[in-house]
Amino acid sequence: MDFLKTSTGKVPVNATPAAAALILDAIAAAGGRCGFKAAGGIRTLAAAAIYLELAEARLGTHWADSTHFRIGASALFGDLSAIASAVA
Repeated sequence: MDFLKTSTGKVPVNATPAAAALILDAIAAAGGRCGFKAAGGIRTLAAAAIYLELAEARLGTHWADSTHFRIGASALFGDLSAIASAVA
């Protein structure tokens, strides 16, 4: 599966909801035939949820699965670990 992604994560401004919306609109216009990866600068679960919500609004909840939707943000791991520790 081919993916379009927001950035390489190696630039001062990485993923933004505005850029993601444009990319997801293009994917939807093409029939959802490629995936989307939000990359760079996503550090919290709340921030990651914004990108998932954008994808679901444009392509449906069935589309936003592990085949089509990914978040590439190693900094997000710390927040997820903290949340998991608090729940356990």
